[in-house]
Amino acid sequence: MTGQQILRPAAERRFSDALRSAFTIQDDPWYMRIQLASTTLVLISIGALMAETVPGVALEYASLWHGLEWVFMIGFGLEYLAYLYVAANASNTQRLSGDWLTCLQSFRRSFLSSVSASRAVSSAR
Repeated sequence: MTGQQILRPAAERRFSDALRSAFTIQDDPWYMRIQLASTTLVLISIGALMAETVPGVALEYASLWHGLEWVFMIGFGLEYLAYLYVAANASNTQRLSGDWLTCLQSFRRSFLSSVSASRAVSSAR
């Protein structure tokens, strides 16, 4: 069995193995669900952005847009972190650990700037 991977029974699979499989193996049943959810989130995000540019709609549904921005940020952030996690393999673990720190710091800065911007918009009303 040289070169072949022996899969564990489904009950013995670790979370990291299941996550890696769901994000990288196209035959995994969760792969298509994740791709569909991600694509749907992108399309809803585009539609919300377009609707938010209409002056009357922007003001009338301001709280909805604010809530959707949080949903998009959390959804895309979780997907991004999951892809970073599954990108790790035995040959580049050390390099990836530095990348993780850089990416998490970048995500933290983006998150904090979004919170600051949302507070500024709320206080301007």
